Amino acid sequence: MPSIARTLGAVGVGAVLALGITQSASAAQGQLIIGSTTYNNPSGCYMVGGLPTQVQNQTNGVAYIFSGTNCTGFVIQTLTPGSSTVDSYGYSVYVG
Repeated sequence: MPSIARTLGAVGVGAVLALGITQSASAAQGQLIIGSTTYNNPSGCYMVGGLPTQVQNQTNGVAYIFSGTNCTGFVIQTLTPGSSTVDSYGYSVYVG
């Protein structure tokens, strides 16, 4: 099972890197809400305050929840535009 998690994490990180290369430098349009903090037109990596926390992706981009700080480790969840989750394991969120 751990090798499946590593593979999925590597695929997620690859997707984030590919998105960073192929998309323009502009921020996602909309709001990323992490706990009680709202980020308007976010771009990049955002830290999660405490766990568990609610993450709402109200942008036009995909948000990735990472297992480590500073968007490191494994991608443990992917939030498409308009989706939300309560997460107990992620320490950072990337949106671009």
